[in-house]
Amino acid sequence: MKSTSISNHKTSIKKKKQELRANAAEKTVMYGTIAVLDDQTNSVARCWLVDPPSSALDDPRQFKILSRLEFITELISLIGPRSTLAASLQTRMSSLSKLPDITPLDRVSLRRGNGDEYTYEANNIDDHNLWFAGKTVVTDRSAGGQINMVRPDMMFFIGIREELVVYAAQQNFGEIASYGFKSESLTKTLACVVPKGRFDSTFVRYLDISKIELRKFGAYVRFQIPALLHYTQSGLVFGAVEVPEAWRK
Repeated sequence: MKSTSISNHKTSIKKKKQELRANAAEKTVMYGTIAVLDDQTNSVARCWLVDPPSSALDDPRQFKILSRLEFITELISLIGPRSTLAASLQTRMSSLSKLPDITPLDRVSLRRGNGDEYTYEANNIDDHNLWFAGKTVVTDRSAGGQINMVRPDMMFFIGIREELVVYAAQQNFGEIASYGFKSESLTKTLACVVPKGRFDSTFVRYLDISKIELRKFGAYVRFQIPALLHYTQSGLVFGAVEVPEAWRK
């Protein structure tokens, strides 16, 4: 049974949270806890969660979808900041955040400026989806992103699972709500694609390009390198990529 002091403490927490919410610029979820442990032999610790109903979580599924879509949008904007998909996602997120019910936009695919839908489905089993054109990809089609030099002996890759790009373009809320990938670390081969300007200004500074099998296509430089990549449940893929000693200046 809760003592009077605990009940008073609970009332105090509720009052503080009400005051904080009243002054908050946005809806805020706040939690308070009261933990009690006395000095009696064999006593049992107790913890009460003080959480009056919050309007911020009226629909937990919708909250989950919007949170995941925001994560995907930010990751796509980081990897392809100038892409039309990134701009379209930002616009759609702005619209979704203002709707009390996002269901009417479920599976309403994003569209380009000319009205065509973004599909980003790969043409065949050997292809990456089109959004990864001009980007570094994992050769098994699992992910793509950007690679950068961080020091003379190391590059860094940050990418996204290909499935998430499709879910985002198609606005498939069911897939977005239910996806969850296996968390693992795997050695893969990166097919690196770097804009020639960035390659000349950063990579060439540290690499002996005479020792690397480079291919140049238009404004891009391509090469391959093995990498230990970390795949997260959320769809983020990243890894510190060791530069082979033979490649270093």
